[in-house]
Amino acid sequence: MRVGFIGWVVGIVVVCTAIAALVTSVDRLMSPSAPTPSHQVSAAKTKPSIRQSARPVATPVATPRDQHMEATKLLAEAKLASENALDEIVTWNNEILPMLEQSEGENIAVDDDLVEKLSYVIEQKRKTQDELEVGLSQIELLIKQVNSLSAKDEPELLSVREISQIRVLHSDAKSAFNSWNKAVKRGIAIVRRSQREPNLPTQSNLQNRLDESADEKILADLEEEQVNGPPEEELQDVAMGDLFEGDVNSAIRDGALSADVKTTLAPFLKSRDIQPRLSGAAIRLENTMNFAPMSLSRLSSMGALNESLEGLKRLAAIAGDRKLSEPKWHIHSMPNNWSEADMEFLKKAQLMLRDYGAELVKQGHLSN
Repeated sequence: MRVGFIGWVVGIVVVCTAIAALVTSVDRLMSPSAPTPSHQVSAAKTKPSIRQSARPVATPVATPRDQHMEATKLLAEAKLASENALDEIVTWNNEILPMLEQSEGENIAVDDDLVEKLSYVIEQKRKTQDELEVGLSQIELLIKQVNSLSAKDEPELLSVREISQIRVLHSDAKSAFNSWNKAVKRGIAIVRRSQREPNLPTQSNLQNRLDESADEKILADLEEEQVNGPPEEELQDVAMGDLFEGDVNSAIRDGALSADVKTTLAPFLKSRDIQPRLSGAAIRLENTMNFAPMSLSRLSSMGALNESLEGLKRLAAIAGDRKLSEPKWHIHSMPNNWSEADMEFLKKAQLMLRDYGAELVKQGHLSN
């Protein structure tokens, strides 16, 4: 009897132990922090050519093709907006201005309110036809440049200056169209208001009633603007074209200070008592008398900033030289040993040196 009871208890303990083991196994299987043996093997086999600490910490940048697609979209929108703005100028010159010299102009002249409104519209700052045509030429040139970069077997990223120029041209063109389109609508509304006899009943024609309603809304918007000034976004758009150089310089200054640049270019920014030089066709690091960051002019004269495979080889050889202390790159100097990620990293670093190098020298982070 006692033996049977003990056997029954032991059986329960065994079953409970088995259930606990099963639950633990399931928990381990479902946990994302516990890799399976196959993951461990895969991780053990992976040997990146750049140490993780030498990689940029920032979020991945867009690929050249993604960047070109976005640039193409912005340029296409800018081109259309510029062409539409030029059409609005033609409408203003051919349809509205001539009417002001005819009976419509006489009707406006006797109405102080309409004179004030028309003066406000005429005096507003807008892009001229010549300015728009120059901008359109720049847009078309950039479209060709982006198409040329996209057609390469290994597409290249746009420079900071090109990206800033595209954004400014896009904003400028849209602002120009909006301002000329608004001016034309307001001019037409003012002329049609002057043609209506204030003491006569409203015409019964539906289209005339709709036009009158639209005109009154346009003129009400104009009156509000005369009192409160243009919307803030319009003021910003008008100023944008005059701030092109400032916008580019600000983008370069901010980019040079970014954590991504400092991490990626760390081997060049650290002060040491060595500088690179060419010895025949070979890269050498020579000792110097003072501690300083690497020299941008030396990197450039050695061809390390050239947009070519040889330029990338030299850049990798300099930043990964065995005489260099940390921080340094751990990328082989021979391209046949590069991974796709290595190639993208080198292109990105080289572009950073070309875009931000002068600013980094100015800030003292690179030597001249």
